[in-house]
Amino acid sequence: MNSLFPMAHDGVLIGRCFTQRVQGESQSVEVGFNDDDGIHRMVTVACMDQVFPQIGDTVVMLRPQNADYPIVIGTLGSCGRRSIALTTGFSAEVDASNLCIRNPNGRVLLEIDTGKKIPSVALGEQDLSLDLSGRLSVVAKAIDLRATEGDVQIMANNNVVARAERIRLN
Repeated sequence: MNSLFPMAHDGVLIGRCFTQRVQGESQSVEVGFNDDDGIHRMVTVACMDQVFPQIGDTVVMLRPQNADYPIVIGTLGSCGRRSIALTTGFSAEVDASNLCIRNPNGRVLLEIDTGKKIPSVALGEQDLSLDLSGRLSVVAKAIDLRATEGDVQIMANNNVVARAERIRLN
């Protein structure tokens, strides 16, 4: 048995992920755990393919018989905000009330916040274009449409129809 990595409970270690390093398609993490003697150890170990522990996650490690070091084989859960690296270089961050999508440079593209009195959707880009081959329908108790700078332009291929009890201009 390797004395640096004593393996209790049939070769399984439980630890906490403290840092993560991604190089290409492989990932390694720095994990803290207590060995059989109660000594706290910090080690950098590799992760199995498709296992992406995040900082704060509780990780499960296993040391194969023919290896000197354990590998992370899974996670038991996380605390707080969870970040997921997507293969396109984008990332998604999730916590109890928010979802945030970031581009490869870390800039926020989309944020959905349900933790406030009124849930909100925020887009990080300056311009947004919606192209649909079908119909776009927006239904709400009330709708506020305003431009903080410049004009509001409404264009139609045919008629523009406005139906209301009263239509006020200016």
